[in-house]
Amino acid sequence: MNNLNFNIMKLLTVAFLFLILMPFTGRTEKVPEHFKHVDQVIWVVDDLTKVIEKMERTGF
Repeated sequence: MNNLNFNIMKLLTVAFLFLILMPFTGRTEKVPEHFKHVDQVIWVVDDLTKVIEKMERTGF
């Protein structure tokens, strides 16, 4: 009987979360223009020498 109650609670929890999160799935808001342009990309690395060696191996 205890296992049955646990399974019912799991089912009710999943159903509750589904009903709560369902309204947020259909958003079709337009992306603002300032997110469509990349000005620069910055990389932070531990060892620049290793990165340069590996990039040279790949052809950069």
